[in-house]
Amino acid sequence: MSRILNPNRGRKHVPWLFVGFGGLVLLSQFAVQLASDGMDQLYTVQNLSVYAFSSLLAGIVIVVGLLLRRAATSPARYPRVALWCLGTAAILLAINVPLILVTPGLNTSQAVGWAHGVFTTGAAGGAVIGFIEARAIEQAQAAERARVRAAATEAERERLDYLNSLLRHEVLNNAQVIVGRAELIRDGHDEDIETHLRAIQSQSEDMTRVIDDVRTLIKAFRDDSSLDEIDLSALLKAELADLRATYDSVEVTGDIHEGVFVLGDEMMRRIFSNLLSNAVEHNDSGVPHIEITVEQTPETVAVRVADNGPGISTAERATLFERNENGNHQVGLFLVSVLVERYNGTIELTETGPDGSVFTVEFPSIDTTIESDIQATVETAQIVAYSSL
Repeated sequence: MSRILNPNRGRKHVPWLFVGFGGLVLLSQFAVQLASDGMDQLYTVQNLSVYAFSSLLAGIVIVVGLLLRRAATSPARYPRVALWCLGTAAILLAINVPLILVTPGLNTSQAVGWAHGVFTTGAAGGAVIGFIEARAIEQAQAAERARVRAAATEAERERLDYLNSLLRHEVLNNAQVIVGRAELIRDGHDEDIETHLRAIQSQSEDMTRVIDDVRTLIKAFRDDSSLDEIDLSALLKAELADLRATYDSVEVTGDIHEGVFVLGDEMMRRIFSNLLSNAVEHNDSGVPHIEITVEQTPETVAVRVADNGPGISTAERATLFERNENGNHQVGLFLVSVLVERYNGTIELTETGPDGSVFTVEFPSIDTTIESDIQATVETAQIVAYSSL
């Protein structure tokens, strides 16, 4: 199992193979000259120049092997460097063999020496090219990782700035109102105590809601929990029951059949609690009416939340699901969009007008998600298998 999980484990010895290959190249040059000229001519000036050139080429291969180990090159690059080394040598040899065969006057020793020199030159050149390419890939990947880390850091900074702004404007403003009203009651400057108490209660509830939204946003941003099967049918019915208990005048209808499951976690309920409460709180009709329907296909599960409110203006639609940076924060729909994205879903305003609005939340079906995971696993296995060749 460990070999499958760590395909680079067996490649750590490749640099030493380069060193051994370089030494073998040098020794084989001596063998070629010995077979060609005999012991008496082994150290002639011509042969010494051949040894020097072969030593240079062999040294290049050896140095590449040592650099692979010392230059922090990923073992995943080793096979490609080796392929460059042997592949270039084989190509040059294949080009020169026909020339060797058709050149008149060559004896066997000279032909072998020619082939040996070509092969050695190709091996050294290919090793250098492979090493340069490997380092270029490593540097490009390091730069990409740095870019991704920088982007993630910037995104995290923006999120923290937003949460800080949210707490500063909403919570601090609410707290100031509460303190001011409490001081009026304490000082007895105003006899309308009930008005102040209602304001304190309202601001306290708003502050509690904002703090709860911030906690949910932080948890969603961290994305540190695994997803599991969620009974969406039961979740929606529970949220509708809470809506009826919270708002006495609301009318709720729904078409929610049993047995609809999606991948999610405990925070998924906030998507629909926010959508449903918004549909009531921003509804100026005499009797707010909410209709929720669920449509399931082999690929997706779509939940439609419709109301009979006044609709959403054109100016609001463009930034409906975005963060509000003007100090008058409305976290609800931004939180909804963050959570929907967490579950690989989508949300859109599909209809709006004087007769009401319709929001559609769509999640991938569990079968589709499983198939995607299987496909991703297969593709990863194919990549690992290919890279290990």
